[in-house]
Amino acid sequence: MYDAAALATKGVLVVTINYRLGIFGFFSSPELVAESPQHSAGNYALLDQIAALKWVKTNIRSFGGDADNVTVFGESAGSVDATLLMTSPLARGYFRRVIAESGPPYGFAPVVQLADTLHLGAAIAQAAPGDPATPLNNLRALSPDALVELAARTSAREGSVARVTGVIVDGWVIPQDPRKAFANEAGSMVDLLVGLNGREMSAYRPAVPPNGAGEPPSARELIERDTETQRPRA
Repeated sequence: MYDAAALATKGVLVVTINYRLGIFGFFSSPELVAESPQHSAGNYALLDQIAALKWVKTNIRSFGGDADNVTVFGESAGSVDATLLMTSPLARGYFRRVIAESGPPYGFAPVVQLADTLHLGAAIAQAAPGDPATPLNNLRALSPDALVELAARTSAREGSVARVTGVIVDGWVIPQDPRKAFANEAGSMVDLLVGLNGREMSAYRPAVPPNGAGEPPSARELIERDTETQRPRA
């Protein structure tokens, strides 16, 4: 959605990354905790981002960059991620500045403790076909599509969808509630620039036509509508 070339013309060396989402990015279960040397699970999305930062630290000089002058930035969920990294000891020393656009470090829902995620994780694992004695092997044998469908179906039944899609206070990647971390000045070791998109949530308005007739508007149509409503009137 963002054209990094525009930033590059200003002399910025831009690195974009991908990271896991949903059950691939935040899933936890008792079995995953048991096999982890850190007795942790979840937050794989943040671990992906930290791995990318480590790559930048090691390699960015080869591209003309300054490994000691790294800025992490994002918008919406990306802003949440960028500020969460400020509270993670695993990310310390890999960036100098953060630009956070429309997203708080504590996310868009209550931060969940690791113990609160294990019941749902166990339910998802037990719902996978295979030997009940090897729930992780059963999950790992599923295709990505089947795993997503299984997680959605089980989460809906358990009423805990948010707990497979959000940050977890796991004691390792995120050792404490980010609110407390910021209150304790955990994020004060890097520069922080905060911005806000005044109309961001308009993108999430119900895209249903009146009386259910016709097709919902496309994303482009919604953008054009927003642009029209913001134009000054004579």
